[in-house]
Amino acid sequence: MSDLLKLADRIEAGEHLIAEIGNVLKLPKTHNTISGYGPFLTSLDATKAVFDELLPDADYEISAVKGKIVVSVRPSGTVEYWQGQAEKPATAWMAAMLRALDAKEEEV
Repeated sequence: MSDLLKLADRIEAGEHLIAEIGNVLKLPKTHNTISGYGPFLTSLDATKAVFDELLPDADYEISAVKGKIVVSVRPSGTVEYWQGQAEKPATAWMAAMLRALDAKEEEV
């Protein structure tokens, strides 16, 4: 299992891994705020900024299923969606984004 997939599973389980995710994704310092790499596990605006930078042409969908937020991400040029589920929308979106980025890396 790749580092991206492990991080996705860990944040869905409730771990707050801002610095680790920032390091793995090599986020630029423009995302720096509190705790090193911004509030992208709690702020939809911050998560969308990271999403727009790393997967600029991807589609996403946010929904609720059985008390959890489910985010589906589909990078451009693919027919598959990668999902994340969590109580917080930003956390679910980050998990889905990590899975989509992992799949994109495997294609290369």
